[in-house]
Amino acid sequence: MEKIFNRKKKKISSEPFEHIIFENLMEIKEYDKLYENMNHFTEDKFNEYAWARWREEYDVHHGKMLYDIQDLSYDNKCIALWFFTDRNERGAKKDIEIYSPKTSNNKIISRRPNSFLFFIHNDTQQIRILPQRKTENFLRPCVQFNFPEDEFKYECR
Repeated sequence: MEKIFNRKKKKISSEPFEHIIFENLMEIKEYDKLYENMNHFTEDKFNEYAWARWREEYDVHHGKMLYDIQDLSYDNKCIALWFFTDRNERGAKKDIEIYSPKTSNNKIISRRPNSFLFFIHNDTQQIRILPQRKTENFLRPCVQFNFPEDEFKYECR
């Protein structure tokens, strides 16, 4: 897992709670190849060749392709989302809100292509996916990973 994160510039923010955003997680050529093959990403498996190679190279053996971010699982201890924005989608993609019910603070996260959002999910650190606008008919794909809390804490040091 370290291979994914250790070569990338990360932005650690503390508001509304500690979270990490990685911009340009992968080289654009590699990202484009995975984007083109995301329809071959089977649930919880990386069977397609490009995804299988990526899995082996970065030692990541879990992940679930979500064709709409609205389908994310809230059961994981960490929210770890890698965004694959539909290429036909233009304009702002500000449909993710992270918030703290304890402090009432919130922050809108832009869903940028090839960016990664990572934080510990608990009663005081929540995520809300805003519904897609009725005038839009785009996929909002992402890969959700099930990283342990220790991985997040390691990245924040």
